[in-house]
Amino acid sequence: MGIGFVFLIYLVLLALVVLPSIFICAGLGYWFARRKSWRIKRAFIIAGGLLPLAGGVYLVVCIIIMAMVGLATGRDVGFGDGFDLPLDNHYHWSAIDDTDFAMIYDVRDKSASDGDSIHIESDDRDAFDNVVELQEEGDWLAGAYVSEDESKRLPGKKVPDCWFLFNTRTHQRLDAKSEDDLRADAAQQGIQLHMQSSDNFYSSHRFGWKDVVVVLMLLLPPPVGLFLLWKAARRALQTDL
Repeated sequence: MGIGFVFLIYLVLLALVVLPSIFICAGLGYWFARRKSWRIKRAFIIAGGLLPLAGGVYLVVCIIIMAMVGLATGRDVGFGDGFDLPLDNHYHWSAIDDTDFAMIYDVRDKSASDGDSIHIESDDRDAFDNVVELQEEGDWLAGAYVSEDESKRLPGKKVPDCWFLFNTRTHQRLDAKSEDDLRADAAQQGIQLHMQSSDNFYSSHRFGWKDVVVVLMLLLPPPVGLFLLWKAARRALQTDL
């Protein structure tokens, strides 16, 4: 499914939560101010009804901001069927639908990507498809992938049958016939091999300190706003005797 369609589904689900919440919160506002003047009761009803609406709008704004942060840092937007990570030297990690298999390519290579989809040919020495294990060590990538023949031969989960060591800066590539051979090649380059599954590689590289800062900034306004609203409500109840 495309990003726009997924976002539309999220909006529909959010509306299904917000709409009944408006009436519930408006009713709670009336209950809290039931013994006060109509002016106070009306203010509480309006504030209660607007509270879930404001929360829904704020949540949508947060999602948009997080998506913009993801795009600005070369990562996926956080929803939809695409998963993306930036690697060193203009290389990119990308997966569709799930993160068990990934593609690695140079974003500047027009033959590998046209901006909308990825086209990795089997004879492309500087791009990799069906990558199931990966390690990034400086300019070097160490990984394992499923060859095109093996991918077509067996259904379900695939076992890697090709291993590589690739320098994203110099494009030096070393192919290995087994993980032991790859370990020996990596040792010659001063690299200690500790590859992660494609899924774990995505999980460990998707979020960084920039995401943490943005999340903390987005989490701060709601409790502050609720605290100020609570103080204003108490003051209104106390003054309207």
